[in-house]
Amino acid sequence: MGIVAGTAAQFSESALNNYGGAVSLMGGAIAVGKGIQAYADARVHSEILQELGDSAQAEISPHTIELENRTLRLEGSVTEQYDEVRRALKRIYYEQLGQVLPPEDPADTEGPVSTRGAVVDPEPDAI
Repeated sequence: MGIVAGTAAQFSESALNNYGGAVSLMGGAIAVGKGIQAYADARVHSEILQELGDSAQAEISPHTIELENRTLRLEGSVTEQYDEVRRALKRIYYEQLGQVLPPEDPADTEGPVSTRGAVVDPEPDAI
């Protein structure tokens, strides 16, 4: 807006309007420059966040955890490991209630169903 007003003021016969127009032009140019810099900064930040998201989904080191006298080995991405822990907790919950585990509903999982994580030893103390 300052650029348009400054350009219009340059066609005035008054010296004061000409100076005011020049100031408006400079102010408008500075505003445009800052906008371009803000856009460039936003792109850099967006790329960094995308990289962080990609690395969070990447393969991470496998984990072995003890859960209710069961050894659970988790492999794959963060999402796959999370899904496997959720399934294990669901199995334990239904077992403690004495109910039959319902078939897995694909709508219950947030990501793709993992086949990588598995119960290694269901009862290690039963030897």
